[in-house]
Amino acid sequence: MGGIHRGLFLRGVGPAAVGEVLVSALAPGGWVAAEEVPPYDFVTVDVTGEQYRRFFLGPALEGWVGLYDQDHPGTEGLGAALSRALACAACYLWSHHGDFWGYTAFLDGGVLDAFSSCLTSVPDFAPAPLEEATRLWGRPAALAPLLPDPGLADALEACLRESIYPPALLGGRRVVLQEPPLDLEGAAVAARIRAWEGSVAARQEETDFLVVRTPGGADFTTKPVRLDPAVLTRLLSDPASGPPAGEVAPFARLLGLPNAETSYEYLARGLWDGVRGREGFRHLCFRHRRPEEGGG
Repeated sequence: MGGIHRGLFLRGVGPAAVGEVLVSALAPGGWVAAEEVPPYDFVTVDVTGEQYRRFFLGPALEGWVGLYDQDHPGTEGLGAALSRALACAACYLWSHHGDFWGYTAFLDGGVLDAFSSCLTSVPDFAPAPLEEATRLWGRPAALAPLLPDPGLADALEACLRESIYPPALLGGRRVVLQEPPLDLEGAAVAARIRAWEGSVAARQEETDFLVVRTPGGADFTTKPVRLDPAVLTRLLSDPASGPPAGEVAPFARLLGLPNAETSYEYLARGLWDGVRGREGFRHLCFRHRRPEEGGG
């Protein structure tokens, strides 16, 4: 399913507790609960300059509660705050038009793991900066506490491996192979690296994999980056099959995340087809505190 989808999912807590803690979490930023706000029109600031923030809060399904924030850049940080206050696991999940998807998972407010199929926090077809790529290629073993069945660990690893967009790391970069990974011959590996917009450099001692930006690149670096073999495995999908799909549904099914393929914007438009537990959803609204009201 295409479109832009965003949701924050909290595990092992009830929607009433989430709603209560949400009020406390937003208060330091100057947000107060509001009974009446203007209709949502995809603009967060109305003509008077007063700001509003809206949420849909879903029912508990399969052990998770979904919270859908109006298009707001602070949702990921809100996930950490709610996870800390509720002493629970949380997962901020996003997808972008079926091209890319990603998550940041929390436990008791700390980051468990983060992943982006384009290896950047913002959807982009360009090669990812190395410092972001190494942070966002995903470590599925860290998500073991969130899996409903430990036997799904291999499927989760495959889900991430099959989702990464190879040019995000290989595009415009040189790769040094100390030895061929997997069951592929060195020539086959080199061919796939080149097909995904990378190149193969001469072998160097004490280096398994070397990835550097080509001279003149936006963030050219000569610092070697050693890649976990499992990460390189994900980058060597057969180019003949085309870029990997950027759908979030397989990951959501593995973790049991309900209603992952929607967002506040879709629900506000009345697009409820396929959404489970519709009767249990609540609409929560906040406005930014006026200057004359004082407070933090």
